[in-house]
Amino acid sequence: LDTLRAFNHEFLNKLHIIEGLRENGIIITLTFLFVFGIVLGSVFCGYSDSILAFSKSSFANFIDVRATSSFIKIFINSFLYSLIYCGVVFISGTSVVGTILVPTIVFFKGLSYGAVCGFMYLEYSLKGISFNALIYIPSSIIYVFSLIIFSREATNFSLSLAKLFS
Repeated sequence: LDTLRAFNHEFLNKLHIIEGLRENGIIITLTFLFVFGIVLGSVFCGYSDSILAFSKSSFANFIDVRATSSFIKIFINSFLYSLIYCGVVFISGTSVVGTILVPTIVFFKGLSYGAVCGFMYLEYSLKGISFNALIYIPSSIIYVFSLIIFSREATNFSLSLAKLFS
């Protein structure tokens, strides 16, 4: 058994997996929190009236803005909305409290995405899944990547501040 553990550890060291996990631990954790939020939002969408009401209003807002506005206006609104979240993450990262607040923001953002996706499935079944796959998720991919990268940097800065004050 010990030789098997030694072999596995040596094999993983050759692939640099352990080093990669150590170096990217924060981004892996943030991504896990985001995906976990999506799963919980999707699952609990049908069980909670408040989550269902939030999802319904978010989806209606998403449709209304895109149905009545020009491409430039939609782009600017989406950019400013994303910038607000990134600004909150940045401000949170400038304090020691950011080590808790930033991952919480990422989790709740995933929860809101999951709730809207779950609502679309509950309300529209296969059409809801198609809408998610073709319109809602692709428009969010760049924002989600940037939010996670921004959150990683804010968490690193918060951890640096925590080490400085300890």
